[in-house]
Amino acid sequence: MATQSVYDSVYSINEVARIFKLTPRAVRALIREGNLPAIRLGQHYRVPKSVVDAFFTQPLKTHFAPEDLGFGLWKSHRNALDSVTRVNRIRKRNRKTLKETVAELGAWTD
Repeated sequence: MATQSVYDSVYSINEVARIFKLTPRAVRALIREGNLPAIRLGQHYRVPKSVVDAFFTQPLKTHFAPEDLGFGLWKSHRNALDSVTRVNRIRKRNRKTLKETVAELGAWTD
C-alpha cells in the first residue's frame, strides 16, 4: 500500500522566479526581507507551494502608497521625510522639472 506525503510540494528559487516573473535575485531579496516565507536547506532555499498559492489568492491592492510606488529612496535616512515631500523640496530648490529631478536622482543612486 502506498502512503501519501503530508508535506507540501516545494519550489526552488528559479522556479519561484519563473512563476512570479522575477529574477532569482529579486526572489532572494523577498526572502531576506521576510516578504516571502521559505525554508533554508544548507545553502538552498525552498518555497512551499502553499506560500506561492497564498500570494495569488490575496485580494488585489487598488490603492498604493507613495512608498509602494518606489518613492522609498530616503526611507532609512535619519532625517527622513516622506519621499514625495523630499522630491518636491528638491524640485523647488533646483527649479527643475520632475523628469529632470528623477533622472538626476537615478544617477545619484547608481
